[in-house]
Amino acid sequence: ILQFDERDVWDAFWQVVVPETVEEFPEEGYVPESAEDLPEGVSQEDVPISPKYFAGFRSLGSEVSTEKTTGEPAWLQDLENTTERAGRAQDKEDLMERLRDLGYM
Repeated sequence: ILQFDERDVWDAFWQVVVPETVEEFPEEGYVPESAEDLPEGVSQEDVPISPKYFAGFRSLGSEVSTEKTTGEPAWLQDLENTTERAGRAQDKEDLMERLRDLGYM
């Protein structure tokens, strides 16, 4: 799994995981373009991922420091040219100070 990139994970999710775990989901080749684009008889709650991925989040952190990267579902975004954590606010100086306080530097 270490060799997988984000695109590989999403491809495996929609091509293997969902068809094997969601009874009404088509077996091959179907990737929804939104929560409204799910096959008949399948709801967003049936798919074993956070609804945040449907809403455009690619990395889930705290609610105050994570934003959508776009309005597209995570698996339809430009995964190859943007970072997975692009929607996360990261204060590097605060993080480095916390690590130093814990004895890591």
